[in-house]
Amino acid sequence: MGRKYNSHCKIVHDHADAAIRERRAQLQRMEKGGSVDRKGKYVDFLDLLLKATDEDGHGLTDLEIRQEVDNFMFAGHDTTTSAISWCLYDLGRHPDYQQQCRQEIDDLLKDRGTDHLNWDDLKKTAIYNIVHKGKSSYTPTCT
Repeated sequence: MGRKYNSHCKIVHDHADAAIRERRAQLQRMEKGGSVDRKGKYVDFLDLLLKATDEDGHGLTDLEIRQEVDNFMFAGHDTTTSAISWCLYDLGRHPDYQQQCRQEIDDLLKDRGTDHLNWDDLKKTAIYNIVHKGKSSYTPTCT
C-alpha cells in the first residue's frame, strides 16, 4: 500500500505544484505589465496565498502554498464523507426511517426506467431531507 499511496500523492502534488507555478508566473507577468489589479474580478484562494507576505515582506514557499491548498481541497471531501457516513450509520440504526427514505426514492423513480436521481429530485423528498438536514444538527461533520 505504501508505494501506491506515495504514487497517488505524487500525482496530486505534481498537479498542485504545476498550478502554483503557472499562476505565480501569470501574476508576475501581470505585475511587470502593470496590471496586478484584476479590476473587480474574483480573487481566488491561490492568488491570496501567492500574494501573502509576513511583516518582513517574505511570501510563502511553493511547498507551504501546496500544503494550504491540499488542506483546503481535502478538508471539504473529508467533511462530506463524514456527514454521509454518519447519516448512513443512523439510517442503519433506525430501519423504520430507512424504509421511509427508500419508499420515497422508489416512488420518485417508479416510472422512469432508471435508478438515477438528479439534484431536482432531492427537493421533492420530505423524509430524506428531514434525515439528511437533521443529521447535521446533532452530529459533527468533522471527526
